[in-house]
Amino acid sequence: MVATTAPSTPGIITPYFQRTGDNWSGRGRFESYRWYATFATQTLTPGEHQIVVPIDGNWTAVETSSAASNPQGFREAVRDTGEVGFVLGGGDGYGHGVHATGRARLIVTDFRVE
Repeated sequence: MVATTAPSTPGIITPYFQRTGDNWSGRGRFESYRWYATFATQTLTPGEHQIVVPIDGNWTAVETSSAASNPQGFREAVRDTGEVGFVLGGGDGYGHGVHATGRARLIVTDFRVE
């Protein structure tokens, strides 16, 4: 798997969550509506993998802020979360997609929010 936007780099998987009401612009107040666990990003490689992500990690917002630099925006997004999941990407964006250079499958055997 390679990053769609930069095929010379490997594909990655990154957990994320999104605040209810996001308009997908990433501008103004919406910059703190999508948060990525960039500290837990893993390269997509063959084999079985596990990702465990603490909510108190230094999450990264869609553009420039982090949980450390924008704690209020982070707390508000946690309090009003609408979606939780993971994105595939690499290159110029954590969620900008990947493509396979051969046969590939991604099988999620368990996904929990505790």
